[in-house]
Amino acid sequence: MVGTNLQKIRFRSNFFTILLDCVFLIFMRIPIEVFISHADEDKKIAREIAVQIKQNEGINVFVAHDDLEPGSNWKKDLTQKIFECDVFIPLLTKNFHSAEWTEQEVGIAHAFKKRMTPIRFDDTSTVGFMTDFQATKISYPLDEHEINNIVSTVIAYSDEGQRIVNNLIDQLYSSDSFYDANANARILFNTTKKFTPEQVNKIAQAYIMNNQISDGFVSGPRCLELFQKNWKKIDKEMREVLKSDLQHG
Repeated sequence: MVGTNLQKIRFRSNFFTILLDCVFLIFMRIPIEVFISHADEDKKIAREIAVQIKQNEGINVFVAHDDLEPGSNWKKDLTQKIFECDVFIPLLTKNFHSAEWTEQEVGIAHAFKKRMTPIRFDDTSTVGFMTDFQATKISYPLDEHEINNIVSTVIAYSDEGQRIVNNLIDQLYSSDSFYDANANARILFNTTKKFTPEQVNKIAQAYIMNNQISDGFVSGPRCLELFQKNWKKIDKEMREVLKSDLQHG
């Protein structure tokens, strides 16, 4: 009976510790700033994408021309918003390249060396400064899975997003119980689906070194799923260790 009560107390302690850590991450983070460039004809789609992305805590979205203050110096404010953004999203449709200001916005983003993540709804191709970046084709009406992929890309390609992901990986690595490992894994893998090779290897190392992670009913399978998808990114020595778990996973 005493042992059962102690387990409940430990569970509650671990749960609230993780909850407080999550609250800290949410409120202490600097918001990730996203700029959406679009043709006027595609304003409705741009607004819908912005609404969907902003449902994710810690991401601010500026829709070009739509979110400007009345009476403001809009050219100056647009330039400032592009300068401040972490990720620049050109919304490619048949209207984009013929619009009056979109190409100028792309040029400003290029001058500020902003990461571009073009989104397209049709066969419109990237041109000029955008050709260095792979466009993501999505459907309309918007699909939740596709929006989640956009959010993962935004997190993966922003400095603040990477800081958050690295903190979550460290938190997973230091899990000292199955409860912690499962909760930390849920938070990490629900935050992003895209990881750098360094991050994949850090998670692989955590999985190998910490059996709370490898044996967790959530953390273990989620990690193995990540390793399967990113197998070639993992260092050869760790692949040898992970091979048997993947075969029996």
